[in-house]
Amino acid sequence: MRTPHVTTESEQALHQAPQATGEAGSATAAERGPEPDSRLGALAEVELSSHSSLPEVLQRVAEVATELLPCSGGASLLLWDGDREVFSTGATTVPGQEADDAVARIRSHGGVSAQIVTEQRPRVVPDLATGSVSGNDLSAEFGIRAFAGVPIVSEGKSLGVLYGLDTDPREYSPEDVELLTKLARRAATAITNARLLDDSRAARERAEALAWVANALIAAEGLHEVLQSVVEGAAAALQAERVELVTVDLEARGVLERFTGGMAGVSADPVPFTDLVGGIVGWVLREERLAISRALGADEREPREVRGRWTAEGIGPAVVAPLRFGAHVLGTLSVLRRADQLPFSEAEVDLVIAMSSQAAVAIENVRLIEATRSTLRETEALFSVSQALTEADSLADILEVVASGAADALPAGRVAVRLVALDGVAPPVDVVAGPAVDQLPPVDFTPALAGPGLEQLRSGRPLTGDSATGAGVVAPLKVHDRLLGAVAADPVPGEPEFGARQLEVLMTLAAHAAAAFDGARLLAEVQRLAVTDELTGAHNRRHLFELAEQEFRQATRYQRPLSAIMFDIDRFKDINDRYGHAIGDRVLSWVADHCRSVIRSADVWGRYGGEEFAVVLPETTLEGARELAERLRRLVADTPISTARGPVPVTISLGVAELQPTMRDVHALIDRADAAMYFAKRTGRNRVEAA
Repeated sequence: MRTPHVTTESEQALHQAPQATGEAGSATAAERGPEPDSRLGALAEVELSSHSSLPEVLQRVAEVATELLPCSGGASLLLWDGDREVFSTGATTVPGQEADDAVARIRSHGGVSAQIVTEQRPRVVPDLATGSVSGNDLSAEFGIRAFAGVPIVSEGKSLGVLYGLDTDPREYSPEDVELLTKLARRAATAITNARLLDDSRAARERAEALAWVANALIAAEGLHEVLQSVVEGAAAALQAERVELVTVDLEARGVLERFTGGMAGVSADPVPFTDLVGGIVGWVLREERLAISRALGADEREPREVRGRWTAEGIGPAVVAPLRFGAHVLGTLSVLRRADQLPFSEAEVDLVIAMSSQAAVAIENVRLIEATRSTLRETEALFSVSQALTEADSLADILEVVASGAADALPAGRVAVRLVALDGVAPPVDVVAGPAVDQLPPVDFTPALAGPGLEQLRSGRPLTGDSATGAGVVAPLKVHDRLLGAVAADPVPGEPEFGARQLEVLMTLAAHAAAAFDGARLLAEVQRLAVTDELTGAHNRRHLFELAEQEFRQATRYQRPLSAIMFDIDRFKDINDRYGHAIGDRVLSWVADHCRSVIRSADVWGRYGGEEFAVVLPETTLEGARELAERLRRLVADTPISTARGPVPVTISLGVAELQPTMRDVHALIDRADAAMYFAKRTGRNRVEAA
């Protein structure tokens, strides 16, 4: 095991540390605290827990660090958010210190913590009063005189800093730093696992928030109730200090409606249009695009006096999304947080965009229904299509709803819907509906989606007349700045061409459809990310065990064979050290592809953690599992992976086990295969062992 490199001041301090010989100034066994293995064993329980939340894991790490060194001043842990470049959360055992307060104060300047994260090297200061590093207000407030800080690193990425703190000067020994480093490595695994669990929960909560708002919009009876539902949903889902939704008439330069919510309880009194357009909201209305601000008090899009007010009120990060419907901006949705809160993550920004899209569609729904109440047929058709879209389970179902609903609402002789490929995924085939489908020639979408009409559709404007390329009218399926496809409609043969009213109805249906398509895509992506390991495409650990437990129950209930394989990439750390983590990631994906090629569709497999994978094989005996494992071993060993650095030889060690009557759950089966795998690694690697 490689001893971590420490900064120059730390090296000098460590070289001067007294030896544990029982002499004066030396630490006795009792003073040094418990044996490391017993304390690291307690942390291992945290690593392996599938139910520990991130705050629980962080607090447990801080507690173990306090006991392990031991530390007279306690221990603290700060997590680093590399995407947003801030310290995001933490834990502490310093008496009287609150973790949130410590993180907020460190976040403003970083100091030594930022150096440790950036350099990924330990930092030791035996005495803040005499060392080159001066203490900050936190150390002075809580009487900290010395510290040892080590980076928490996972696969080359800094996750945070772990500190041991003392209230008196202390000469930290190399063994102290090594113990703290070992604890940080354990903590990295525990933090990664907890984050996966928290990310899954957050993704589910965001999906539930979208579903709640969608259901509230369906049940709402008027525009006021619709928009207030969006505000309340955004405030609850994003823990916002304040949320504000305004609708405007840009031509008349007037504010139509204003709705507010959030923890601050802001008044919903009307605001003059000139005040509204003077800052970031006005920028969004003019630019017709999203605005993200890390701190409104420092945002140049706000007037100086307004920035001062935001700072005084403690307002920090903000997201302002346009309420866009087709080519029109109807208003804005603003979500603001306190200055001591983190900036919005990418997933949270996506949620604001989705809610603004729902709000825009809802606004137009209500306005259209109110404006066309005399046309009962159209209104009923639009409502039924809206409901059907929320109930559709797939893109194909949404296409059917749009085509048939548009044919009834216009009415039209034929309606055809086509989606374009998104994110490399081919869309379903075209759907055509209407009473005159057999009487009209096929619709040619090429001029509209790949020809001269493309830019017009991208701008949110329909194609009509001669530009419609064979159809009476072609409306864009557009969400924000993305063109998802088009819907083409023809009048019933012998009937007049479509007028402005029919065009308006078709554009409304197209906007509904585009929002439904995008919502289905977002929901599918959220669901996929919740159960999939992003690097390898395999099931993540949580979903692996969910599916494996189902197979275990089936096998035990019907007394059918069930086996498991655990395998691990041999010397994977050496591959990362020699070739770099980018090639290490390629090796992981490459091995996962080989596994995918040999297992059956009925088998359950996933990334167990790090470079380990697990496979559960229904209706498979021990011998069958051994044969499959051997086939996978040979496949990996016989074909070195080609990289820019040349061919990289890769081998794996595998363990197999079969379900036994004494096993109470699938964990016991996988643990048995895991033990066999470790025996294979101890006895030479690149082999298969059976338990």
